[in-house]
Amino acid sequence: MMIVLPPGDAGKIGQMNLTGLEQQILRMKQDSAVQYRYDSIADLQFELATRAKIVEAARDLYNSGADFATFENSRGNPNYWVRLSNGDSNCAVMSRQRMQSATFFRMATNMLSNVLLLW
Repeated sequence: MMIVLPPGDAGKIGQMNLTGLEQQILRMKQDSAVQYRYDSIADLQFELATRAKIVEAARDLYNSGADFATFENSRGNPNYWVRLSNGDSNCAVMSRQRMQSATFFRMATNMLSNVLLLW
């Protein structure tokens, strides 16, 4: 076993309530040539849960149908997003729902002025 825990905690590994994915990650760590040290069983459980959530989120993203594009080819739902296309990849994407129209107009005007000044 390549998981190192403080004395007294090592025997608690079998008592942890883990999901199937967390058990798989634990087995991979146990079978690894790398030594993993934890200050407590709680630290090990936290890492297993975190790794499992990352894997689940990655699977969900993969299955979501989302795709990625360069800024130049990006798009968004116009009911919620305004993509400011000044050709600069540092342009902001803003949520219309979170912005009052006056604030939005002021920001858009300022950004347009800056673009025109850069030309």
